[in-house]
Amino acid sequence: MATQIGSSISNLATLSLSRDGGPCVHPYGLTADQLGQLDSGGDVYVGQIDLNSTIGPPTGPDLSPINGYVRMESASAQFLSYSASALSIVTGPLFADDYLGGCITGGASAGFLFRQAPLTVGDQVSVQGPDGKQLALTGVPFYRASVPVGPAVNSPDQLPAPFFSAGQWQASGSGNSNVQPFTATLSIPNPIQITNYDQTQMIDHPRDLTITWDPTTYSDADLVNVQLYGQLPTPFFGRSQSVFCRVPASAGRATIPAALLTSFLPATGSLSLSLGRKPGTAGMFTVGLSDGSSIPALFQYYSAEWIFVQFK
Repeated sequence: MATQIGSSISNLATLSLSRDGGPCVHPYGLTADQLGQLDSGGDVYVGQIDLNSTIGPPTGPDLSPINGYVRMESASAQFLSYSASALSIVTGPLFADDYLGGCITGGASAGFLFRQAPLTVGDQVSVQGPDGKQLALTGVPFYRASVPVGPAVNSPDQLPAPFFSAGQWQASGSGNSNVQPFTATLSIPNPIQITNYDQTQMIDHPRDLTITWDPTTYSDADLVNVQLYGQLPTPFFGRSQSVFCRVPASAGRATIPAALLTSFLPATGSLSLSLGRKPGTAGMFTVGLSDGSSIPALFQYYSAEWIFVQFK
C-alpha cells in the first residue's frame, strides 16, 4: 500500500491481513482484547525466561588474547509491561526462509524501552535440567542467577562441558496473591562452538573464510548468526569494517566470501557466532493471573561464542 497527497506518493509499505477476516495472529499468541489494548495506546504484560551460555574472554577492561577464554552461563526471568512499539521490537519482523540466509557488510543496532511496571511471580523462579541440575533465580522482580565461572584457558576447545547441556529444561514459579503457580519446559540443543578454531585464527584476504560447528542437535528453526569485526573497539573509536551472515544451524558451517574480506585492514579483530531461532518459533507458555486472565511468556535459550582473530 502507499499514501498519496496531491502529486506526492509515499514509499510502499505492507499491511498484514488475516485469511479469515479476523484479527491477525500475534507471534506471542496475544488475544484480540490484548491486541486492542495495544492499538488504543495501552500496555500488555509479556514474561520472558532466558538461559544464556557464552564463550568469550573474561570480563574486564582489557580485551586481549593473552587473557584466554571462559564459559559464562546465567539465567534470568522478568515479566514486563510493553507498549505496542516496544513489543514490536522484541518480537521482530517475520521473514520468508530464503531471506534469513546470506551475508552482508556493515551493521546497526537498536534499542527499546519498556514500562517500569514489572510483575512479581513469587520469591524465586526455579530452573531444573538433566542430571539433577538446578538453579534458583532470585532478586524480585528481576530474577537472576549465574553459574560460577571457571579458570580461563588458552583455547575454547579446552573449556569444560556446559552447565546448560542439551536436553529438557524446566522453569517454575510458586506464584503469589496475584499470579498463579506455573511450569514451563524447553528442549535446548548443544551450545554453539567453533570446531575449526585453529583455522579461523589467521584471516587471509584472498581466501574465503569458513567457520564450522557441530550441527547434530539443531532443528530447522535454529539459526546461527556470524559476525566478523575488523578491529577491536577502543575508548575513542567504535567498530570498523564488519560482515554479518545468517545461516541454518543444521548446515554446520558458514562461509564468508573473500570478496567481503578485501576491505579489512591488518589488525586484531573478532569473530562471533550466536545461536537464535526463526522469528515466530519461540517456546511459549502462559502465566495465569488470580483474576482469571493470563499473560503470554517465552522460555528461550541463547548461546554465543566470540574469539579473537588476526587479519593479515
